[in-house]
Amino acid sequence: MATAFALTYPWLRVRRITPKRRLPPLDDARRYCLGAGRWRSWYRGFGVRRGDVCRGRPSRTTHARTAPDDQAPGCRGMRNSGNSCYQNSILQCLNSVPEFVEYVRGNASWREEARVGPKLTRVFDDIWSSERGSVISPEEVQNEVVDVVDGLTRGAQEDAHEFLVGLLNALREEGSRNISSPQYRELDERSDHTIQAKEEWQYAQEWNNSPIDDIFGFQIHSTISCPSCGKTSHRFEYATEIQVDIPQSDTTTRLDDCFREYTKAEVLDGYSCSECKKSVKALRRSGVYRFPKALVVVLKRFTSEWDGFSLKVGKVPTPVEIDKDCVDMSMVSSKWGVAGEGVDSGGPGAYDLVAISNHFGSLNFGHYTALGRGVADQEFREFDDWCVRNVDQRGFQCDGAYILFFTRRDDNGI
Repeated sequence: MATAFALTYPWLRVRRITPKRRLPPLDDARRYCLGAGRWRSWYRGFGVRRGDVCRGRPSRTTHARTAPDDQAPGCRGMRNSGNSCYQNSILQCLNSVPEFVEYVRGNASWREEARVGPKLTRVFDDIWSSERGSVISPEEVQNEVVDVVDGLTRGAQEDAHEFLVGLLNALREEGSRNISSPQYRELDERSDHTIQAKEEWQYAQEWNNSPIDDIFGFQIHSTISCPSCGKTSHRFEYATEIQVDIPQSDTTTRLDDCFREYTKAEVLDGYSCSECKKSVKALRRSGVYRFPKALVVVLKRFTSEWDGFSLKVGKVPTPVEIDKDCVDMSMVSSKWGVAGEGVDSGGPGAYDLVAISNHFGSLNFGHYTALGRGVADQEFREFDDWCVRNVDQRGFQCDGAYILFFTRRDDNGI
């Protein structure tokens, strides 16, 4: 929870909802969550909106919840050590990606100087080996990531996306198969873009050679078309996530609508064509060319705009309706992608939703939770720090959905 309230009303002492020294057993966690209702009412009396209170805040996803009588292996709550909800959310999401769990727990080979990877392995081992009702303390890996990532501060309210990127980058470096850095070289554009895509993919793999890249790495295809001479330039880039806009609406939008925004043509005014040497309004399109085993989709919840005097930041509140099974990723596929070139990949394939990192509240006073599909039983649960709750298994309409994690149904991603 951010400290805006304490700064506004320094003469008030706000009672902690959680005890300082001893965390409640998970069986009793729901009693703390329900008992926090009187504090939510007290906060709202001072203008704090429902959903802005971190601990004990009810979910704002539109599905029923029941407190679980049992927990599957690998489904445990996490202690909030102070503004660490954004870290807990990401760790719970990654714990719902089967390939990631398998790697971190069983197949990881970290470098001798590794700092983050070994600690993450210990945390995940605790999650999977602890008894039902346990609450995991992941501070050691969280603090390590904060220390190695520029811009993150211990105990501060930070962005979950920055933490995810920093964590995966650290794991890529610590698990890299490269003994030395590859040799840099320039790659020319080919007349046959399928050959160009293959060359650039092989070159990207030389630099991004780790088990994390095997799981999350993929290739984006961008084209720029000149309306004057008709020349189309092709560019292929390595990526581990896609970021999509949320169409603003007074009601609800679907994830498909966000995908359409991603592949929509963008006008480049003043583009200098290398073929006809003219300055034109070219069209730029992007799409996924090679698909990964696990696809991370970042919804652009947060906005920034320069008004000539200052940078205005805000948040897009539009709820997004998300299907949880058999999500068709062809909507984000490049039309020249592997499916259209006969490459043995089966095309984009169907993906299943496995996790959502949610952000509720405002930029200055917010809270992160996670929805995760259990690797052991394939059941979705809500993870709100130490609180773990069952959820409706049909689908989700979330006004806080921020980072989505999908896994490919077939196992022949390239």
